[in-house]
Amino acid sequence: MPGIKNFGEGTPLLQKELKKSKKKKSNEGKIIGENTGEIKEDDKGKYALIQETSTFANEGDTVRFTPNTPTDGTYIEGGDYKGTKKGKTIKIDKAD
Repeated sequence: MPGIKNFGEGTPLLQKELKKSKKKKSNEGKIIGENTGEIKEDDKGKYALIQETSTFANEGDTVRFTPNTPTDGTYIEGGDYKGTKKGKTIKIDKAD
């Protein structure tokens, strides 16, 4: 077909949409409690750092959590937690 390049990779319109979707990263996702380090505290409250990169969080990201987040006093308890990411900070919204 004239005017269509890279036909095997889809139409130009499809390629444009794929590029857009790759740029968009959801700011909502899940973290795993076992993937966090020791709980620390600063002037903003309690937090823990992500220990391993996952599909949602990167190693070193800060996890801020609510008083309702289950902890043993030293670590966030194991389990899945829904969170919202802004920059390198993840705020736990609720436990699954």
